Amino acid sequence: MFEILKKLAAGSFGSYEMNDALERAIYHLKDIGYVEVGRIRDIPYESNNLSDYVKVTDFGKQFIELRKSVEEESKS
Repeated sequence: MFEILKKLAAGSFGSYEMNDALERAIYHLKDIGYVEVGRIRDIPYESNNLSDYVKVTDFGKQFIELRKSVEEESKS
């Protein structure tokens, strides 16, 4: 799910096919406030860029930065 969030934050998620796992991940990310999206069911089943339909919130971006910093610290 973190990888999905990072790709969305980059603004270039790329091509996708909406499957159950991706849909659940988007619902979860929306529920915890990391992404903004209208009605998830209105997102096309497949398209060139999921980032056109799902936007990462400031809260989601903060989480990404926090997690990256924790990962960097753990490598040291």
